[in-house]
Amino acid sequence: MTDPADGLWKHVAGVAPSALRILGAVALTLATDAALAYRPFDSTDAAVVDAGEFELELGPLGWIREGPEKFRVAPAVVANFGFSGDRELVLQGQRQIALQEVPGEQRTEIVDTGLFVKQMLREGVLQEKPGPSVATEYGLLLPTVNGEPGTGFSVAGIASQRSDAGTIHLNSAFSWTRSHEPDLFLGVILEGPYSWAVRNDAQE
Repeated sequence: MTDPADGLWKHVAGVAPSALRILGAVALTLATDAALAYRPFDSTDAAVVDAGEFELELGPLGWIREGPEKFRVAPAVVANFGFSGDRELVLQGQRQIALQEVPGEQRTEIVDTGLFVKQMLREGVLQEKPGPSVATEYGLLLPTVNGEPGTGFSVAGIASQRSDAGTIHLNSAFSWTRSHEPDLFLGVILEGPYSWAVRNDAQE
């Protein structure tokens, strides 16, 4: 006769690795230094990490809906490395899992892959100086895994401004997509007052 406890322990053993991975991702996120970085949003802020410093931005779990299709994102990762001239190297990508089976298509993809350089054009409020912070970001759209195979490029302008009411980050980007078509992106991140210990963010 099978002991019910054996079945319980087998279930726990099967669930534990996934739970540990999730807890590890959360712990890494909480332990990350409080830098003013807004990826894995589509938009970003007009700030770069200091030369010689490395910053890892992690979105451990998220959901995307594109029409009738739904996806789970786990994780979204952006790595930033600062170098001279008020610039940083940005490498990004995210693992996306379709929640519905589609015959003949892979459910798991690595998408939003890119390699960029972000460069400060004007130091401002995000660098503890007066006026808006302004930056540009340019680079390559890399081939995805089980998705778009081609390459493209993107160039963006970024402006950030802060007041007592909150902070706004405006983004405008032109890209030549992986399918070799032009595309224009406009985005904004709204952030709650800087004085708040915990600030709410929203992106359009």
